[in-house]
Amino acid sequence: MTLRLRRVLPYLLLVLLVLALLGWQLAVSPTHHERDVAQERLDTATPPLMPGLTAGQTFVSRQPGLSSIEILLVVYDPDREIPADTRLTMTLERLDAPEQPPVRVELGGAGMEHNQRIVFPFKPLADSENATYRFTLSSNGAHSLGAWYSQGEAYAYGERLENGVPQPGDLYFITGYDYRLADALEDVARMVAGSLGLVPALLLLLALPGFVASLYLLPARRLDGVLYAALILSLSMAFWPLLWLWASVAGVSLTGWRLWGIIGLLLVAGAARLWARRGALARPILAREDALPVAILVAVLLVIGATRVLHVRELEVPAWVDSVHHTVLTQLLFEQGGIPVTFEPYLPALNFHYHFGFHSQAAALMGLSGLPSYRAVLVLGQVLNAASALVVAAWASRLARNHWAGVAGAIVVGLLSTMPAYYVSWGRYTQMAGLVLLPATCLSTLALLEQERTPWRLLLAGGYLLAGLFLVHYRVMVFYVLFWGV
Repeated sequence: MTLRLRRVLPYLLLVLLVLALLGWQLAVSPTHHERDVAQERLDTATPPLMPGLTAGQTFVSRQPGLSSIEILLVVYDPDREIPADTRLTMTLERLDAPEQPPVRVELGGAGMEHNQRIVFPFKPLADSENATYRFTLSSNGAHSLGAWYSQGEAYAYGERLENGVPQPGDLYFITGYDYRLADALEDVARMVAGSLGLVPALLLLLALPGFVASLYLLPARRLDGVLYAALILSLSMAFWPLLWLWASVAGVSLTGWRLWGIIGLLLVAGAARLWARRGALARPILAREDALPVAILVAVLLVIGATRVLHVRELEVPAWVDSVHHTVLTQLLFEQGGIPVTFEPYLPALNFHYHFGFHSQAAALMGLSGLPSYRAVLVLGQVLNAASALVVAAWASRLARNHWAGVAGAIVVGLLSTMPAYYVSWGRYTQMAGLVLLPATCLSTLALLEQERTPWRLLLAGGYLLAGLFLVHYRVMVFYVLFWGV
């Protein structure tokens, strides 16, 4: 009993420490200042503010905790010193609840410069979510101060005002809100609860093919659990582009029931292999002395997953730039159930020459979950972004022969480094998929180099991963070639 208690005690202490830290942070209620509305187009300056001449803008606050308004200042006579008694005032009024007292923020104008960002901070408004506001800018004299605005209609949920009268265009303005830890936890819980229905489809996509492939391709010996999880993910990722490619060669469309037929064949193949190896089934296990760092790694991965959820909490579609054509290609692969010959009818481009690995995975997710293409791209992209920490942990643990190295690698990649978390900002999901697949491909190469004789199963596994990587991203293939040099 004493020995068992000694084994369990570190985990109990770890759980208590985490709960204590979480409780302390919730009690302190730390906040992070976030941007909400960001209208950053401009081409014209308002008339100079003076008594009897004001500038304003109406808007809808999308978040609770509204706490600042930012404008871009115009100084008409930059060479003239602004008097010390100059005051620039922002008055904020709640239009859908006029009984609430207005917020008034006054700033000293002395020292202000042309094109300076001017922030009007105020106490957070807890009930500002989906509320309609009007802010008005005024000055106590003719000090040649104004604000930039766009003559075009750049903001759909409000209008620009001069002396309270609606005018064409919209002011350049940014609203900020205080985002609390409690708000973040609530958003994570809400989004995870709303996405639980996707878990079966994601497991069929990113776990089932790799698990079945591991039964046939990996050596029949005990494997480290972190490494095994990374290999299952990587083998699954390589499966879908290879499937799409060879189905296209064979003239078989993977639309509708055929995709589910593939899932059925995978289940049958896995069950048959498990039955054949039932006498000496090698289950991946963790060494008892490594359980603590692995438990911490799991906790770190959960935190990383929560951050990836929070990064897209306001997105209905993937962010602009690369995501647009990734969504188009995913839709093409889903509709045709194979590799298209051209980009038509969505793009006037002949000759389809593009790495399609990520798009085949997203198209498969569409078929398994019923998601539209834009949601499949966003969901899969963020799942792979979080999974990057897992594969780096497996890579670091394998090279250092130490699970603590894996914990450190996951923390650096998942929580400290700007990349790959920033990939979501312009939808660099194809390269993300390639980088997730790269470590397992390199590890399979290492395993082959360490063998006196080349096991045919390991050779097949390495070739399988390498073929999948080639179809996922060409540039990452260059990284793999450079790895050989290392």
